[in-house]
Amino acid sequence: MPMMLCSGAPCRSICGPVQEGLMPTDDNTQGYSLAELMIVLALIGVLVSIAVASYTLAINRARAATCAASRRTMTRSVEVYLAETGHYPADVNDLHYVVANWSSARKCPSGPALFYDSATHDVVCPVHGP
Repeated sequence: MPMMLCSGAPCRSICGPVQEGLMPTDDNTQGYSLAELMIVLALIGVLVSIAVASYTLAINRARAATCAASRRTMTRSVEVYLAETGHYPADVNDLHYVVANWSSARKCPSGPALFYDSATHDVVCPVHGP
């Protein structure tokens, strides 16, 4: 006997039977197979790995650019020190009065502090080089 769909009133014959597909059935024909779910998860994994690689590359480029800016600041402070005193600084600590924000100016965002090579008068980063 077909199920009858009624609008809250006692079931009348004008409502008619429920159409196929509107009500869940007892057979296991609905849903996704395990293979389909695995393919979707694999595609999501590939997309996430591409996104993480792009993010890591962008972060590394930003750190290198920030380090280069810090090296330029330190190099300019060496030039200012030379102009004011007439000689190059013996150590990077001699530059502390020239640079306004001394603690952040001598750091590389990748970790180690920049150092001043008194032999070549270059400011060098241990990670990114001169």
